[in-house]
Order: sequence, then C-alpha cells, then structure tokens
Amino acid sequence: MKTWSGTAASVVDLAPAGSSESIAYAVDSGMQVGQVSFPFQAQRAYLWSGTAASGQDLHAVLPPIYVASTANDVWQANGTTYVLGTATTTQ
Repeated sequence: MKTWSGTAASVVDLAPAGSSESIAYAVDSGMQVGQVSFPFQAQRAYLWSGTAASGQDLHAVLPPIYVASTANDVWQANGTTYVLGTATTTQ
C-alpha cells in the first residue's frame, strides 16, 4: 500500500517487509489503518503513522481465538487515538 500527500514525489510505501498485500481503509491526522497479509497467514489489522517503519500490528493484542482482523476506521479525540475494526474467531 502506498500513501501520498498531493504530489507523485510524496508517495510512501507503507507495506511491511515480507508482506504479500496491504490495504488502507481510512486515514486521519497522519495515521492510516487497514490490513496486511503475510504469506500463509490471514490478514492482520494494522496502524501506520506515515511510514512503513511506524506500522503497528494491532492483531497482536487480540486473544488467540481471533485468527484474522481488519482496521476499518481511525480518529483522534482529546489526545486519544481510536481504531474501529473487526476480527474473526475460530469458532
């Protein structure tokens, strides 16, 4: 996935190393959210702050019963970042 800020020269590749696919679903205040897929794994919810190195695997904080996740929206209010998403269980 790539993000930009108005010109072709501003394009930044946000895909983490080793990923096979990344998609952004929402942006707000310099943050991007979506999902990343790695080979032989289900998609994982991700949050970025404008660079690939800033990527945070939000799926990593879910209990093990969840096998896939997606972040669909992001916003800030009163200094707190909120992320809305979905996760799929094994049951």
